[in-house]
Amino acid sequence: MSYLDVFQRIKSLESAFPLPIDYFTIDMGTFDAATGAFAGRITHSRTDPEPIEHGPHQHPSNPKPHFQGEFWVSTTIDSRWRKTLTRVPAPKVGLVPVLLKFNIKNQGASSWAVVVAGETKTVRAGQSSILINIWDHGSANWSVICPTPEGFVYPEPGEGIDEAGDVPPLWQAYTGRRRDDGLLEIPGLRPEIGAERLHHGPMLVVTEAAAIDAASHALGTDDIGVDQLAMTIVAPGRVGPFVAVPVSVGTSEDGAACRIELRDAGRNDRVVATTVTRLRPVN
Repeated sequence: MSYLDVFQRIKSLESAFPLPIDYFTIDMGTFDAATGAFAGRITHSRTDPEPIEHGPHQHPSNPKPHFQGEFWVSTTIDSRWRKTLTRVPAPKVGLVPVLLKFNIKNQGASSWAVVVAGETKTVRAGQSSILINIWDHGSANWSVICPTPEGFVYPEPGEGIDEAGDVPPLWQAYTGRRRDDGLLEIPGLRPEIGAERLHHGPMLVVTEAAAIDAASHALGTDDIGVDQLAMTIVAPGRVGPFVAVPVSVGTSEDGAACRIELRDAGRNDRVVATTVTRLRPVN
């Protein structure tokens, strides 16, 4: 046996003998499955309803974000001179791998799950905490998923509407409206579409409708359908109006491709989501 063969055999056993590593554990907090409340490290955002002082020829500009204790603090000033302060938990950690600890209570006899950086970890029933290895990620989005609490009763669906009659477009059901310049917008937050931030559904529906409008105009026909659609949420939609703006439209012999930006006009036209859509003529 050559030295290369010995090396390869040792290499193949590395996974069975992991190297000792000192992890840094961050306790993220506790989710109460009975109430849906999370107590721990969460992002806080507050908008001052009063405009800040400014001169007649000044334009809003955002100061640079910075660390403040264990928070990453950013300030945005919208076109109406209203200031929004956002504090994101940012505990300081040395050059070591990191474990995030999530806890749960009142989950009953059900399993639960944690999604971190797009990866889902399911936790068996009876286990009240889990450690998630994010290794050396600089940041990670997360969510806790729990079954419906015991005793919760879903309401019976209504009778619906008569689809044979005049049915309004779906984007109107999500409070969307058409502006004088022809663009679609959601006027602002409401309990039906998001009390603190805009929900995913309205973003998707309104940007899709804006893409169909743009493609119909570019192709010269209303008989088109969506072939492919992908939406990326960039930032929370917190103020409004939320305006769907076509930023690029391209056409070919077999259809069109559109890129739509959903912008928060109340936060200096900050991009909330981008939607890329491929559309084709139906006939």
